[in-house]
Amino acid sequence: MKNLRGTTFNSFNLDYRILKAVKLLGWKKPTLIQEKFIPLALQGNDIVSRARTGSGKTAAFSIPIIQKILEEKQSSGIQCIRAVVLAPSRELAKQLCDHINSLCQFLTPEIQCVDLVIAEHAVAQRFSLNSNPDIVVSTPSRLLAQLKQNNLSLRETLKYFVVDEADLVLSYGYESEITEIISYLPNNYQAFLTSATMNENVKLLKKLTLHNAVILKIEEAQLPAADQLTQYHISCNEDEKFVILCTLFKLKLIKGKTVIFVDTIDRCFKLKLFLNTFGITVVILNSELPLNSRCHIVQQFNSGLYDTIIASDEISVESPEERKQSGTIIKLEKKESTASRGIDFNQISNVINFDFPKTVEEYIHRVGRTARAWNQGTALSFSTKREAKFVSRVKKALAKQYEGEFLKPYRINMEELDGFRYRCLDALRAATTLAVKEARLKEIREEVLKSTKLKSYFVENPRDLQLIRHDRIFKRNRSLKHLKHVPEYIVPKSLRGVPVKSVQNDDDDYSVEHEEKDHLKSSDRITKPSLLQRKRKAYRERCAAKREADPLESFKFFVIILFQAYFLFFNKPICEYIGEKSVVVIVVVDFVELKMAPKIQYLRFNDSQDYFICALNTGLRVYNTDPFMEVIHLDEATAGSVKLCCLLQRSNIVALVCNGPNGKFSENSVVIWDDKKRKFILEIECPSEVVAVRMSAANLIIVLLSEVHVYTFPGQPNLIASFDTRDNPKGICSMNSDPEVEYFAFPGHRIGTLLLLNLKQLTQSESTSPLSIKAHSSDIACISLNNAANLVATASEKGTLIRIFNVQKKMKILEFRRGSDPALIYSIKFSLDSSFLCTTSDKGTIHIFSVKDPNLNQRSTLQKVGISGAYAESQWALAKFAVGSKYPCYCCFGKESTVIAVCMDGSYYKLGYDDSGTCTQLEYEFFLGTTEDTNFWASYKEE
Repeated sequence: MKNLRGTTFNSFNLDYRILKAVKLLGWKKPTLIQEKFIPLALQGNDIVSRARTGSGKTAAFSIPIIQKILEEKQSSGIQCIRAVVLAPSRELAKQLCDHINSLCQFLTPEIQCVDLVIAEHAVAQRFSLNSNPDIVVSTPSRLLAQLKQNNLSLRETLKYFVVDEADLVLSYGYESEITEIISYLPNNYQAFLTSATMNENVKLLKKLTLHNAVILKIEEAQLPAADQLTQYHISCNEDEKFVILCTLFKLKLIKGKTVIFVDTIDRCFKLKLFLNTFGITVVILNSELPLNSRCHIVQQFNSGLYDTIIASDEISVESPEERKQSGTIIKLEKKESTASRGIDFNQISNVINFDFPKTVEEYIHRVGRTARAWNQGTALSFSTKREAKFVSRVKKALAKQYEGEFLKPYRINMEELDGFRYRCLDALRAATTLAVKEARLKEIREEVLKSTKLKSYFVENPRDLQLIRHDRIFKRNRSLKHLKHVPEYIVPKSLRGVPVKSVQNDDDDYSVEHEEKDHLKSSDRITKPSLLQRKRKAYRERCAAKREADPLESFKFFVIILFQAYFLFFNKPICEYIGEKSVVVIVVVDFVELKMAPKIQYLRFNDSQDYFICALNTGLRVYNTDPFMEVIHLDEATAGSVKLCCLLQRSNIVALVCNGPNGKFSENSVVIWDDKKRKFILEIECPSEVVAVRMSAANLIIVLLSEVHVYTFPGQPNLIASFDTRDNPKGICSMNSDPEVEYFAFPGHRIGTLLLLNLKQLTQSESTSPLSIKAHSSDIACISLNNAANLVATASEKGTLIRIFNVQKKMKILEFRRGSDPALIYSIKFSLDSSFLCTTSDKGTIHIFSVKDPNLNQRSTLQKVGISGAYAESQWALAKFAVGSKYPCYCCFGKESTVIAVCMDGSYYKLGYDDSGTCTQLEYEFFLGTTEDTNFWASYKEE
């Protein structure tokens, strides 16, 4: 075979859209199996391939199938089922379909891939086949059931037939299904078998499905090299396993995403109950759960929602009902774990064999979950005396690959862990067989209920899908709550002095610091307060809580006490105090609940300047700019306290970030509200506080303190790019409104540097470097792009100058002077045709400049008398207007030479201007009142 070393994906002459998807997935070069497989497949050969787990077998057969389907459709144009891919389990089928769709992301809807496994009911499966998708992914049982019901026909159209993880397909008892499926296939088709091992099952399947096949055996090590994969081994007894594992987690010695393998499902639950006692959050991949739940767990783990997952080697392949649909009853000859085989856990840093695998193949497949591609990984395996023979087998089998001792002993002094030992044994005694049984039954009942709703409900309610967490604690044991704390005296001497914070669980408010001592000296002990002291303290706390919850109650109480004190102590009529000629009417009334005006926490116009949006401590409101009217209203019960928000152009989609004790979501989360559906449809958790959000028709951009993350949007957001920035606590950024040319501007790393990112190019290539413009000598305070994104305006912290740059040429073309004294610029906006520019500052004045015809702008009187210089030659505002508000104001352009200004005190101004520099107020509104009832005095009732 030709030597293909140094081959790239471009060498295969693939369609440019496939290459674009490959780049977006981050694949720099093909793996060894892909180098060998893809050319042979493109030549039309049947192939049997053997390569280790994580070597890229799925892409090896997917890429040539997609390429050849594209070529066939260009010549014939007929829409039909051309490829069938079979997987041994439903989880693997779903991941295969997702993988193929990721390669086809720029080919939609030209290439369609459907997963029959996701549709639970036969009717839904039949519906998914009505469109004749190009590629069908399924388990053998599901495919055979549809073939028998004549819901799809393959005899005339099938060109490609794939069996992935072929060794497992027959191990799971699918031999008769495969034989029967082949009877529905045409005489001529190209077939691929992929497997991690080449056993008798694969040879049997090769006879059934392939003709004159090329056998492709990749001569590579069964596991990554020692410099990529570090393998450790600990020999201990059963109880010490739990002690050591707990110690590693509590002392933060395990970092990164981790998969823990155990033998049985009962062991999964026992280990989770044990770790939960110490506040360690883990999730179980339980094969007893419905498919949707299992897939959701894997998806959330891969997305980073969980750091640790526990998997077992027990698995149920298909339900009895599914086997009955195909008319066959199969006895499983052997069970293998799909957690250790095939399931694609992303970016695994550590694999822990809590129970040592019983076979060499099982060890390879488990450990192969980490150190995939070119990533580093660590494997830690526990073993007891009973498991020593399994360790010997692994060492003997892998001795040829590794020189010397590859299974390094993980040295740990158990005497130093005595403090942990006693605590762990207490927790272990609580994880009884009965507790494990109750936890299993509880999870199955809850997940079955959820999965029933997941089939249809969560399709329309994706926000609710985000609320499902699979890592909840099964049972809260208050008597063991102290075990979450790691006091200094139980930390091994070699690690003392290292600050380690105990984990705070979401379901428990108990949290302490490692640095705090677990005991007090006798001289430091506090005596127990008396009963009277405790009652006084409780009364004061109740009063304080009441005042905080209802300030009006405190106000009413204060007024009553004031009047009582006057009459009691002065014993004079009140008229003597205020004067004889004064008329006083004392009316005893029911105090009404007078709603105070909401506090505006964030205010901005959308990119098209036709709406403005207010984030309040009591919800959120969106108003039409001109004419002024409210269009969206979210109350406190729905949104809570909103910190910042963003509206997607002229749509019903709002992105918001909550804050404060009344916030419905975390400050580190961005949630999307669909006002048409009146519900939240998406939540994105971020690693730190969100300072700004922007949306376009194709992207969602989240700005953190020193990072910018770009996601695909709408739909399920996928992170496509991240950029480091200078600290940006105010979330300074800008986006234009033209969907044909989308740019995003934000401050760069260097002082006064502006970065402009072409979002269109970003989605079309692996990486796009932003344009860089040196705008100012000090930090940038405000940025604004015009509608066409060919101009950008900036202001520095000094706030005296507004500079306009040509984006493509990266050159300054205009400079306007706001004033001579420093000011904080709140907003800058171009008119829709870029003829004018307006700005607001903390001076309370709106400045309007002419961009298209700079001669309209005012000039300094110094220039008129012949004095030259930068200051004298500056262009000053064409028109100005003082709003008179002490609060921050923001401006935009309205219709027919008007400017709209809104202020943080709830003021709305509509101003008219002309070329002569005249600016007049046309309208004034107050969009946040103290109460919705204008005549609130009418609610008082006299007594």
